[in-house]
Amino acid sequence: MKISRITSLSDNIALSLKATRVRIIAPIPGKGTVGIEVPNKNRADVLIREVLSSDEYLNNART
Repeated sequence: MKISRITSLSDNIALSLKATRVRIIAPIPGKGTVGIEVPNKNRADVLIREVLSSDEYLNNART
């Protein structure tokens, strides 16, 4: 699928996900993939040390 086709579908993707909007990063630099960011209704401050010490990060950082 062409990247232009994916980016042109951003409004339809947002509607399908019941989101106010989505952000499409195409392509993700250094990768052959496309990213779709969906805003979270519940915002929260996150400290970088919490992320770096989380099990999810530690288990996936080395892959």
